[in-house]
Amino acid sequence: MIYALTRRDTAFGLGDCLKSDMGGMTDSVTLLSCEQVFEDGLFPLGAYLFAGFDQLTGTELELVTRARNALAEASPSVPLLNDPLRWRPRLALLEAAFEAGINTYRATRATDPDRHRRFPVFIRSEKEHTGSLSPLLYDRPAVVRALLLALLRGYRLRDLLIVEIGLA
Repeated sequence: MIYALTRRDTAFGLGDCLKSDMGGMTDSVTLLSCEQVFEDGLFPLGAYLFAGFDQLTGTELELVTRARNALAEASPSVPLLNDPLRWRPRLALLEAAFEAGINTYRATRATDPDRHRRFPVFIRSEKEHTGSLSPLLYDRPAVVRALLLALLRGYRLRDLLIVEIGLA
């Protein structure tokens, strides 16, 4: 059995994928919430797919990492997929991909106003899977306006990224 471990409030995304024609693995994968396994203190033995790290708080990520280590110790031969020890937040992953030459564009945190940016850019959340929060922006005043709109919509500045459009 494969267990997919994620937060209760974000399990719908993974559940929808598993039920879709693309996933088609509903019979092979059991969704478990972090809250459920930590409350019960029970981790069924089996393969684990860890998901939704970007939605976890630092404390929750630490708990999931500890759970991963305990599972690895209890059953070293069981696969642990999408290892939380190797996970990178979206910004760190985009930065590494740019540095490695995989991406032709950069992303910066919205709280870093002095970092050079090539235009056009767009605004997106680092932690949510909502896609672009703005149209293409072609200058700094447009970026400031888009950031203010995102703040009015309830986003926190520290969770927003400014992403360049990649050039071929």
